[in-house]
Amino acid sequence: MRTAPETYAWSRFGQPEYTDWLDESLSWKETCYIGDWSFLWQHRFTGPDTLRLFSDITVNSYKKFEIGQSKHAIHTNKDGKVIHEGVLTRFGEEDFVVHGRGGFWAAFNLERGDYDAKVTREDWFIFQVSGPNAIKVLHELTDSRELMEAKYMYAVPVTVAGHEIFALRQGMAGEVGFELQGPKQIAEDIYTAVLEAGQDHGIRKLGGRVAMINHLEACFPTIATDYIPAIFDEDMADYLEYFRAAMPAFAQPAYIAGSYNGQEISEYYRSPVELGWGKVVNTDRFILCAGLGVGGQQPVPARCRHTLP
Repeated sequence: MRTAPETYAWSRFGQPEYTDWLDESLSWKETCYIGDWSFLWQHRFTGPDTLRLFSDITVNSYKKFEIGQSKHAIHTNKDGKVIHEGVLTRFGEEDFVVHGRGGFWAAFNLERGDYDAKVTREDWFIFQVSGPNAIKVLHELTDSRELMEAKYMYAVPVTVAGHEIFALRQGMAGEVGFELQGPKQIAEDIYTAVLEAGQDHGIRKLGGRVAMINHLEACFPTIATDYIPAIFDEDMADYLEYFRAAMPAFAQPAYIAGSYNGQEISEYYRSPVELGWGKVVNTDRFILCAGLGVGGQQPVPARCRHTLP
């Protein structure tokens, strides 16, 4: 894992730079940007047991999960270390879409569990439009009233360039921001429309080198950069093989860099609490125990979890 990839590691974001590093870095502070996260995998899960599946394999609470709402879904291993994470959106009573690696873990457990549900692969574009001028750009493209009324982490239907898509209200820049989502076939139409509407508002394309700085400033850890997925232990061998089979032949699940010379791969694992995600842990279901993780708390390993009364 200490052997760097032959190509630029973050080429999936597009070019390393479109203008220059400083100009793009200032975009989410002074104007706005469009970033391409379309490389993320999507899985659609449907059926009456779908919510039970995610309740079983994530640390999240689903007491409140409305149609149109999204959650930052986190999967952990038996020791409470993060396997994968991603965005889970509920589009219907029994219709859910996962963006990110977590879809593979969910599909793996669905195939091996007793769940009345099914999974299909999706291919979506994800364009993040954020920064102080982002809402002005989107105002020129669609009904901004509907956008401004959208609650945080809710996906609302909007029409852009004649296509009905979804706009997920979130923010990676300290400002109101949205992720535009829809089928890959219309991606070019949407991307072009956003760029054209943003010309008068200083929009910039977000390159790969700046994307990680954006995450860093937003205090959002990135897999394979800030932690290694907890999938390399002996009891995860079947899943690791399953996950690797879904990746390109030249790729591997993680890389390690930096000066720390860990002796065990588990030294690079992290819990949700260590990564700053403790607020999403379902404390009604899992006891948080002292002595583990940063701050003295982390989810109890599966073998010693206890349901609270």
